[in-house]
Amino acid sequence: MNPLCLLLAAALGGFTPSNLADIGGPIRLRNESPFQLIFMSTPPIDARIPKRPRWEVEVLESNNFNVSDTINSTPAYQAVVASSKPVPISLSSLSATAKANPNVIYNLSDTEITKLAVRYTRPFGNHWCGEVEVPVYTYSGGFMDPVIDAFHAAFGFNPWGRQYFPENQSQVFFGKGNSQLAFNGQRGPNFGDITLRAIHQVRPDRHGWPAVALSTALKLPTGNRNSAMGSGCFDGDVGLHLTHHWGQSWFYGTAGANFLGGWRSMPDVPVRNTADYHLGYEYRVNNRWSTLVSLSDYGSPIAASGNQSIGQPSLLTAMTARYNAGDYELEFGYLEHINRNTNSHDVVLYSRIRFWP
Repeated sequence: MNPLCLLLAAALGGFTPSNLADIGGPIRLRNESPFQLIFMSTPPIDARIPKRPRWEVEVLESNNFNVSDTINSTPAYQAVVASSKPVPISLSSLSATAKANPNVIYNLSDTEITKLAVRYTRPFGNHWCGEVEVPVYTYSGGFMDPVIDAFHAAFGFNPWGRQYFPENQSQVFFGKGNSQLAFNGQRGPNFGDITLRAIHQVRPDRHGWPAVALSTALKLPTGNRNSAMGSGCFDGDVGLHLTHHWGQSWFYGTAGANFLGGWRSMPDVPVRNTADYHLGYEYRVNNRWSTLVSLSDYGSPIAASGNQSIGQPSLLTAMTARYNAGDYELEFGYLEHINRNTNSHDVVLYSRIRFWP
């Protein structure tokens, strides 16, 4: 064999840890926007089965500013626009407008969400594993508004009405007729809906073919549905997952179908089943560091319409760096919502630690 090929193979081998099924994997994202996080969505999942149990702790800071096009014509919004300085919107006025127009969905999200999630994964043989995820959410005014405003101003981006609202204050409203949810100020920390998941690997990654796995999950109604932390209903999903390794590159793909039980505290709001799609790529710079990118499309569980409607699908991009220290793995990155409508967060700061006891 050509000596150069031997050297190249040795170099690539040096970048490849021995426990491939235990490390790496796609960025584990879902839609964490208000009125989306309360429903089941299928995250990107590694088709490889880990060889040993592991824990993961995820911290996510999500900035959300979404005003549906239906709110733009309300007296409450017009009063905000007419003010000489940024002011909070009147939630009582929005409530009266929603009751007077029962066939229209109104939603406003000017808040930050802090998520702390703990996930435990345990293998059962070579082809099965189970997961349990317990999230905790907090709504607050946060700290990211000035950073985002400065970023938009520096590049000449449309602020989309941010300039009319005070910075780092939390307001949330969703209404359709008499079904309404409204609060301002901090809510939480409270538990969200716990998810149980089972994964079965149909085929491992070998002979040039990707690993293939199927999954199914159940979301339990443990979250506070009056604070947009849970739907109050059971949801389920099924997913198809692919993982392929080539040199220093890993490719990930997930497609999932979500079957939603409804929104218990909002019986007038139509809820529909959804489909989620994810593509991810990881490049191992060396045996410690990786860079990752992903593109995700989330279906909307709420049927609505309009250019800035919560009823539109959500397209997200993510960029992440990962550091592997052998017994633990660190991940940190940035997520951006690239559709300008009210179906997801604007930007997210994301971090995760994975470790093996």
